[in-house]
Amino acid sequence: MRKLTILWILWISIFCCCHMKAQTDTYITGDENYTGTLAFHNVDTLLVVVPHDYDITDQEKTDIENYVFWDQYQKKPVYIYKKETEITINDEMGNIQYYGPFCDFQHAGMQNIPVKQVKGGFMFNGEQFTRPTDSFFYLNDEASRLYTCRNSKLIPHQYANLAAGYFTLYIFRGMDLYLSGYCSNITNEPRVNNIDQMRKSYFIPVATRHFNFELAHTIIGRKIGVQSNSFFCEGFAVYTGYLTDSSSYSADLDSARANIDLLTEEIIVGPDYRFYSIPLMYPVSGVFTRFVIEKTGIETFKEIYRQSTIEDAFQEKGYPLAELITEFRKIIRGESQ
Repeated sequence: MRKLTILWILWISIFCCCHMKAQTDTYITGDENYTGTLAFHNVDTLLVVVPHDYDITDQEKTDIENYVFWDQYQKKPVYIYKKETEITINDEMGNIQYYGPFCDFQHAGMQNIPVKQVKGGFMFNGEQFTRPTDSFFYLNDEASRLYTCRNSKLIPHQYANLAAGYFTLYIFRGMDLYLSGYCSNITNEPRVNNIDQMRKSYFIPVATRHFNFELAHTIIGRKIGVQSNSFFCEGFAVYTGYLTDSSSYSADLDSARANIDLLTEEIIVGPDYRFYSIPLMYPVSGVFTRFVIEKTGIETFKEIYRQSTIEDAFQEKGYPLAELITEFRKIIRGESQ
């Protein structure tokens, strides 16, 4: 049975036309302390401003106020909501969060950031975003203005669900992170990670243009099960490529060794945005998944992979994640044979 399973995974890899290439020199890292975001919210009262014709719902207010996930470290502000036509001079002296459809705003504050209004949407760095699902998060240099704006009134903003704030600039397309990084409202010089381009360049065709990395996801999902944990979902798909292309494993192993500090229990079981915002996690997840499969055996790994709470499944099978990470780190660093 074990041999049949290995042959089946090998078949996936034959059709998987991609192998992984480390992105070691292009990724801009964020501020893990959320310094600017915390500074913006470090006030007694926070004003949320919506367009003149926008009626904010109670659910949206709840989502905005629940965005503060660090209240054990810093007091949560009291929120006040106004339409842009109601703003006073005194209001302008405090911190303001703009919320709602960006192109509907008429306030002058919209002109002072690198994201620009265009018909039906917004533009950044010469690229227009006019899909109904497009949205952005931008915090200015002074940490006094936060823009959590989108294109459609009907589609909610995802910034709170994805815990934006690691960077001062994000652009989303629906639930997908399209771009992250920084852009000063003074110099307008962008330093960004184009996540969409990184995803595309990360996978290099090696066999046929008719099949790609996503095929591995599809077949694994159908034959074994769908895993919501991003780290192991992507790591398992990456692992399948190693079975036919040893050079991809060698490259990923070098990358994992150089970036071993990225591997933590938090990145494995934490929110998806953490994993997907760091392209270097792909080789790390692939190499670690290979280690785990060799440690547990493919059948045990498949049983664990099918479970909805994968960290609990590892524990129940006698393989606590913390212990696996510690052992893997030692092996990678050459501290264990």
